[in-house]
Parts: sequence; structure tokens; C-alpha cells
Amino acid sequence: MADALLELHGVSRAYCSAAGEVVVLKDVSLRIEAGEFIAIIGPSGSGKSTLMNILGCLDRPTEGSYRVQGVATEQMSPDELAHLRREHFGFIFQRYNLMENLSATENVALPAVYAGVDADARTARARMLLETLGLGERTTNRPSQLSGGQQQRVSIARSLMNGGAIVLADEPTGALDHASGRQVMAELKRLHAQGHTVILVTHDAAIAAHASRVIEIADGRVVSDRGMGDPPAARNAAAHERSPEPGAERRARLDAIREAARMAVRSMLAHRLRTLLTMLGIIIGVAAVV
Repeated sequence: MADALLELHGVSRAYCSAAGEVVVLKDVSLRIEAGEFIAIIGPSGSGKSTLMNILGCLDRPTEGSYRVQGVATEQMSPDELAHLRREHFGFIFQRYNLMENLSATENVALPAVYAGVDADARTARARMLLETLGLGERTTNRPSQLSGGQQQRVSIARSLMNGGAIVLADEPTGALDHASGRQVMAELKRLHAQGHTVILVTHDAAIAAHASRVIEIADGRVVSDRGMGDPPAARNAAAHERSPEPGAERRARLDAIREAARMAVRSMLAHRLRTLLTMLGIIIGVAAVV
């Protein structure tokens, strides 16, 4: 049997707390093929967000095996996991997680900075994605100048910046009104039709009904898996992969340093009082030591 796009075998996740060890996921085994549209549902505290974090390589299982296109992730270094996230996954969060000091275009383009994409190329792609999502007139707006639905569409554009063969959406409509929620779901269905693998977490059965496969979790275990089927062969995540250009890693590091410095300066200028007080504290501390 060919390797699945994503495969979990006997995955468990436990956390330590003051009351002792808390097991959030228990012996979860799943096989996810390229091109599927999956909804993970369950009540609060059932472990669905933890499962999403493991699928997106934001967290590691305590026990069991997780493979991405047949490659085991357990022994990967933090840098290797970061590369995997950057090249294969696009994340959509309930609270958008946009940077307030950056415009819509700059927020969308941010993942491409770490992928070593040229500044002009990433800006052009960011604007194209925003135009595709109906935000062509909002490219220079900051998050505070956008509605909730518009901010979520910026988040969707950002998730596609590096290809986003696998789109992970954690409660993407949770902070939106009904109309904006419909728009976001329409965009996710459009992405699925284009060949993206879409996995969303929700507690809303009406939202889950948009998916072709529904996985239900309760008390950290998969209690049902409905609608599992074979996706079209054309929906292949490998189509989204890119071969790295010579010298791209070095350019990516330099570009990331420049971008980080630029954002740091902008952040300090946007919060002058906080910056001044921080600098004053450092000066007093150094002077006291001297």
C-alpha cells in the first residue's frame, strides 16, 4: 500500500500538571490521503486541537508514530520540523494571529520571507492571493482596519503563501458572524476543489457537514470516522512541492534577519512609550551593575 499523505499510528499525548499527568490523546490511529476535506469534531477538552497541533508538527506525540508522506517526524530536529511546516502546511487560526503593525500584504507575505522568496516576488504573490480572495482594495490596510471576515481571509491567503498543500483550520468561523462564516467556508471548499487537503477543527455540526469526512473525538479517542473515501488521484500534495534553488537557504537567512530587524524597528516606533521605558530600565540596570 502506498504511503498516506498523513498517518498516525497509536498516537497519545500527555501533559504534566500539578495534579499529575493528564492524557489528552489516547491511542489515535488515522490515515489521511491527499485531497481529502476532513472535519474533526468534538466537545471542548476532547483533544481535537491537540490532534490538530500534532498534525501540523506544532507539537509532538508522547507515544506512537506520526508520518508525513511516509517520513517519520519523531526524530526530526526543530529546524527539520520548521522546514516541514513551511513547505507543506498552511495554518488558519480562530483569532487570525495577524501582526498589527503590518499591512494585509505584509502579513500574507511573511511566510515567504523564511522560504527565501525574493521581496518583489513575494509581494506580487501576496497581492494576487488577496485579490483572489476579494481583498484587492485592502492590500495596504492593517488588521485593525479590516472586519473579522476580512481578517480571516487575510489569514487564509497567508496559509497559501508557500503553497499550503495541507490547510489546517482551527475553528476558522468561531469568531465570525454567520455571513462571514459562510464566506470563509466557501473559500475552504474552493481550496479543496483546487486540490488542497483541508482539515478543520470545529464543535459545530453544521460546519462539519461541509466536509466529506467527519472524525469525531471524545475523551481523547476517535469514536467515529464517517465518510472515509478515496480522493481523486489528481489531488496530490506533491504537486505543490518546489525544488529549492541554489543558495536559497543563505538568502532566506539574510532576508529573515533584515525582515526581523525591520519589523522590530516598526514595533518600537509604534509603541514609543513602552520602548522608552524598556530602554530606561536597561540603562538603570546596566548602570547599577557598573
